[in-house]
Amino acid sequence: MYPSPPKPRRVARALSVVTAAAIIATTGCSALGGGSEDTTRVLQSVAVKVGGNGAISGVDSSAVFLDETTGLSRSETIVYETRDVVADLPVRVSTSYRTDEGVGQDLADLDGYDGRVEIRVELENLTVAPMELQYDAAGQSRTSPALVGTPLSIAASTALADVAPENLTFGDGEASTSGVVSVNETGETVVQWATVLAPPQSRATTAFTLAADVTDFTVPAIDIAVQAGLHTDLSFEGTVVSALDASGTSELGMQQRAISLVTEVNGVLSRAGGTITEVRKDLGETSKTLGVRAAKRLADSTEALGAEMQTLGAQLGSLQKDLGSTVTSTHSAMDSQLTQIVGSMNGLLGDTRGTPPRLVTGNGCVAKVEPGTGSGSLYSTFLQLAGQLNGYADATEQCKGEILAEITATLGPDAPDAAVCAAETDTSMTCSLFGAKQHVLTSMADLVQQGDTIVANLSTPALLNAQAAHGALAADLTQLDTLLGKLENEVGDGATWSALSTLLANAVASANPLDDAHTAAQAALADLQKTPGALGSLPQTLAGRVCDLNDGSNVIDQAQLEMLRGELVGTQCDGVTPQASTPVGGTLESRLDAQRVLWEKVATLTDPTKPQSALSELKATLAELQKRVALEQSQTSGGTSAAQKTIAELRALNDTALGHNTALSTALTDLATRELGLGADIENAFDTVASNAEQAVSADVDQQVRTITERVGRGRDAIEDSYTETVDGLRSTSDTMLRDAKTHIDAQKSALDSGYAKTVAALDERTGQALERIDGSTAASTRDVEAASKMLSDSLNRVILDLGDPAVRGSGILGAMSASAAKSSTADFQLALASQQASGFANVRAEDIAAIMLRQAQFEAALESAATLPAFHLDVPGGASSQTIYAFHIGGGTK
Repeated sequence: MYPSPPKPRRVARALSVVTAAAIIATTGCSALGGGSEDTTRVLQSVAVKVGGNGAISGVDSSAVFLDETTGLSRSETIVYETRDVVADLPVRVSTSYRTDEGVGQDLADLDGYDGRVEIRVELENLTVAPMELQYDAAGQSRTSPALVGTPLSIAASTALADVAPENLTFGDGEASTSGVVSVNETGETVVQWATVLAPPQSRATTAFTLAADVTDFTVPAIDIAVQAGLHTDLSFEGTVVSALDASGTSELGMQQRAISLVTEVNGVLSRAGGTITEVRKDLGETSKTLGVRAAKRLADSTEALGAEMQTLGAQLGSLQKDLGSTVTSTHSAMDSQLTQIVGSMNGLLGDTRGTPPRLVTGNGCVAKVEPGTGSGSLYSTFLQLAGQLNGYADATEQCKGEILAEITATLGPDAPDAAVCAAETDTSMTCSLFGAKQHVLTSMADLVQQGDTIVANLSTPALLNAQAAHGALAADLTQLDTLLGKLENEVGDGATWSALSTLLANAVASANPLDDAHTAAQAALADLQKTPGALGSLPQTLAGRVCDLNDGSNVIDQAQLEMLRGELVGTQCDGVTPQASTPVGGTLESRLDAQRVLWEKVATLTDPTKPQSALSELKATLAELQKRVALEQSQTSGGTSAAQKTIAELRALNDTALGHNTALSTALTDLATRELGLGADIENAFDTVASNAEQAVSADVDQQVRTITERVGRGRDAIEDSYTETVDGLRSTSDTMLRDAKTHIDAQKSALDSGYAKTVAALDERTGQALERIDGSTAASTRDVEAASKMLSDSLNRVILDLGDPAVRGSGILGAMSASAAKSSTADFQLALASQQASGFANVRAEDIAAIMLRQAQFEAALESAATLPAFHLDVPGGASSQTIYAFHIGGGTK
């Protein structure tokens, strides 16, 4: 994995999906077994659907359960009853708007509005509750009730398709846009908001506002992400990393450690404030006690005043010597300490003559930026940071070429053909489309060829033979009717009876081939069945192939596919919805169905196995006619009346035969009329659909290839520009940071040296003045010692000051001063430093210590509540940690 330098927010969403997928992939691709005993971490996402009026219409949850030891994971999705769980959401969302025409709460009212629009989305933290908190103040443990709320990190965004950035209103008032505005890659205006609701340290409510001048306004969708705790990244990548990466070096871990550290520091400062307060109290009490003891000692020393005044001159001389030595040693100690401080500060700032180290190992996208080691100085830290920025820039620039080459290989040739695509090792996108097109065209051609083969085997010849035999039979029956009419007029004509017998024999011979018509009908019905491979199934099969041309990728216009399918069958691709229009002459499927009905009629009329069929009854009638004619010819007597009776019976039988023959004629004629043109209709329909499908597939696939080429080309240019901008930004940032750091550090070192020189000069000057004042005062005291002795003897009868002997350590005040002289330098410096720190702390912590400790306890409780906030209506396995992010989606307009 190549290093990931800081990227602009506009590409963060695109890269977060890849990064999140990579993190989940590293945890393992297998699923947990349904048990929960192995789960160690749970990431839950709660999706809340919010209407334009702020009403919640749906709540569902998706959770990922991860076992960090084995890397196995599983997921779970729950759809809640809104009324059962809505009260448990940690945030309340409400909407309102204001226009020149009035105010309202349902954002859907703004659809199509022209004019100024102000939209306000308010969020309220509902986790605030009273708690009993324990804390220490002034050395005592206290318990007080206080409000504690879970801190919530909130981020929101919306995209305005029909509002330009310059139409938004900005300002400090509420009637303005409060978010950050940008433009995404599709040209939409994007407004983003972010805040933290951490009551009672901050307000429990916040409002995101949007103000703009609009025309034909479309209410945008607003998405809000809410997560417990203090987070800086609520993106999909940041959420997955924070939930599944538990290491202390992750961004979330470092943030939490920083927050905990600040909390501990605040607690230490608060306790230090209490300690200083106690020290001041003790000093005050000590000063009072010391004053009482001093007064007592003065009273006790009154009697010894006279004697000690005799040695006062010698003591003053000794005092002058000791004070001079003390001042001199103090000056030397302070000078030495200042020198050490200046040297230490110079070492801490560092030498600004260094250059950034090279920290990159490897090449291209596998390059790695090492952390590096510094000397501990401030400037060496800047050198390490500059080296890392330069390393990221070098690695990113090398990786850019590899990524662009990979994109080109994945895209494929602009004009794919069989030769180019066959040479590819891995199939590209355009060659995949080209292969799909060739497969579809080959499949369509095979199906059309199959249809031609079946059409060639239609039962048309058998039908023509049956029709010819039926024509001969019809002619014989017509002649038979003519002869019967002649016999009615010439009963005794023997030649006529002989011709009648011959004609009946011919009719029977003509009727026998009609049995083949039934066989042909059976074969035709088998071809017209909707079984796989039969002619009747071809319209549905070909229609299915037409619908499969799109296979869900929308490569070909669906309306065009439905039109092609309408030539074949009467339903659309879903198999249920009727076609909007029917072609002239009907669909191919309906024509085959009609042909099947005609063949079924012929099969019924010509079925030789059924006595009731027209052909069976016709043959039976002809046989009966032959029998009656033969009987009449064998009789030599009977008279004219008997012959006329026989002729009448023959006439009735012939009428019956003519009736059955007419039924057969009608069926065969209707069938022949459609059958003779059916083969051509099938071939024309198949050829038309195949030709139109080939044109549609070729045109649409070629257009998709061009579209993919253009889009990926634009994406490739955008990636190259983005990487170039990132590399230039990293190098510029490194140079600027290093240059500014050198300038500031050199200035600080110069100011430090100048301040040191001035401090030493001022110290020398003040030390000399102190020595002069000590010498003058002690000399004057020595000169006036005798006069002072007399005056003190008169005026201090009740109060005698025991000054003590500086040569005797511990004797009186002077002895105590002499004993403390050696410690004066260090004590003076430490007291001054302590006083300075106490004063600074007092200025910062001007409030009452107990109130500070209470607020500190509130803040610690809030952080603990963020870490222990339970998952949303989800059973988390024992011992597993969980993290929940809430995604509120406020629906847009209806346009």
